[in-house]
Amino acid sequence: MDYATGIACGRAPEIPANHPKEAIFGERLLIDNDAFLVQEVESASPAKLRFLLIRKALGICQSCVGMWEEKRYNESVTWMLSVREILGELLDGVTDRNNPASGSISDLYVFLLKTTLNAEVSHDIVALKSVAEILEIELVTWDSFVRKETSGSFEQNGSHQSVDTTIDGCISMLNLFA
Repeated sequence: MDYATGIACGRAPEIPANHPKEAIFGERLLIDNDAFLVQEVESASPAKLRFLLIRKALGICQSCVGMWEEKRYNESVTWMLSVREILGELLDGVTDRNNPASGSISDLYVFLLKTTLNAEVSHDIVALKSVAEILEIELVTWDSFVRKETSGSFEQNGSHQSVDTTIDGCISMLNLFA
């Protein structure tokens, strides 16, 4: 199993014994032998895998916000590292140099990486909440893309104009955070 699959399945980092898994993974309790989730990740399209990684980063980020609100900074260290590792994986996935959006998307992930690191160093909860808000926008965008990809609507209209419009809209929204 590769690293991205491991992260998307909730296998990294190790969960502290005193921390409820539900707080990190949402409505589903993930167990190491959760074959369904492993199958979902291993058979996912690249877009679906990005969606799963963003969802994981958002969930962990939101859990860290909760820890910081309770001044439990030491408990969040491993989780914050996981957020940055996921953001690094997402940045590594932006490889199409011919796509005009690649530069903006790469810049976004670099910005998120820097903001996350700076927020952790200074325990800046506002900055961490901003990272979570941006990840939420990314999650909605990729969810929309995956739904269209799954329904075959891209093939039906013969163009990727709707994809480009979604990406451009996301980039425009993200410029508000810059």
